[in-house]
Amino acid sequence: MDIAIFPKEVVGTVMHEGIEFSSCTFIEIFLDGASFCEIEDFEGGVVVWDELKKSAVDSGKYLIFTCYCGIPEDGGWDFINVTHLDNEIIWEFDRVSCRKIVFNKADYISQINDCGALLRLESYPLAMPVSRIPYY
Repeated sequence: MDIAIFPKEVVGTVMHEGIEFSSCTFIEIFLDGASFCEIEDFEGGVVVWDELKKSAVDSGKYLIFTCYCGIPEDGGWDFINVTHLDNEIIWEFDRVSCRKIVFNKADYISQINDCGALLRLESYPLAMPVSRIPYY
């Protein structure tokens, strides 16, 4: 499956599932040209950037998606079993149904690295609901 990963900066305020996000960056994943949030089994998910980056390094279980509120269980999310083979990276998970997605390993790693290079987190930090921003 083809994968493309991009940062999407939000200037101002945007609402998702009744939660307000302000001046932040979401990570968007496109699978075979379709935004993951429009694909069955991925609706209502937001990417956990640190977990996605770790999944490019080694096999293991990663919480790549969560709910907009930040509590994965609220959106029906759980760990994705990621397996590294010589030329492939495989995601296996069970959300609405059992899914297995196979990626070209070089493309997967390249897309994550390219997205990381595009992030300007000083201007727009990774998405966090306004109600959960720590105050000091």
